[in-house]
Amino acid sequence: RTVLEYGVLSSLLQLVVFPLEMLYHYAPWSAGLLFLLSRVSWRKIREHPFIAFCGISFLANIWIYWTSPQVYARYLIMFGPLYFGVFVYLYRLPELSVFRRIFDYFLILLAAVGVVGSFVPPFYHESAGIPNVWTISILMFCLLATSLWALIRFSGARLLLFSFLLIVLRFGFDLVVLPLRNTTTSQAEVTKDSNAIGKKYAGAPMYIYGDYEVNHENGFYLTNQRRQILERSHFLVPGSYMLLQARDHPWVILEHPIVDSIRIKETERYFHVVKIPNE
Repeated sequence: RTVLEYGVLSSLLQLVVFPLEMLYHYAPWSAGLLFLLSRVSWRKIREHPFIAFCGISFLANIWIYWTSPQVYARYLIMFGPLYFGVFVYLYRLPELSVFRRIFDYFLILLAAVGVVGSFVPPFYHESAGIPNVWTISILMFCLLATSLWALIRFSGARLLLFSFLLIVLRFGFDLVVLPLRNTTTSQAEVTKDSNAIGKKYAGAPMYIYGDYEVNHENGFYLTNQRRQILERSHFLVPGSYMLLQARDHPWVILEHPIVDSIRIKETERYFHVVKIPNE
């Protein structure tokens, strides 16, 4: 993922986009960078051998991802311990109590937003039909409200308490958002189309034509339904079904009929199933 593959413009854009994206994906913990605004923080990091090691290891490796286009947040998970080592150390320093209060207020504000948001699903038209949505919302409200109270009451345990709150939010996400994604998103169409096509042509010879790459999601559901590995062929196999995109192989479409289409994830495009007659 270098400038040779993605071009100069994408590489330059990555220098600006990368920190903004990572701040978003790793929020609220990424707000801990606030502590680095103090000169005291830098001095304290240098004075502590292990914390200095964490900081140097982080900086020595992060640039590889910072300068590489098309980097996803999950690629940086291994940096978590290095970051938290520095962050928690600075968070507990008495000399940085002002920054700690600002960060704590930020956590409390986010917790309050979570408490209010716990009652959104029953009134949102798409999630209102989820089974037991009111029970989920009431339970979420109780747990989040208790966490908010504890955050305000027990200042010495706020990082741990907010971690618990995030776990609660994750369970709420799994119970509400994931069922919606399973029915209302492009991924739902990918799953539905691929399962239907795989079941329909189970037992029939089917190939990926040429160098066309079938998305992982499409390939998984097709293979799962057909109970056969999708093989690739660089020629049209008589009496089989070929998977391809019409725009890449227009001459095939002109000579042979499209019998089905399958949605491609996160796009409005489809790839097609073409029937090749027996010779």
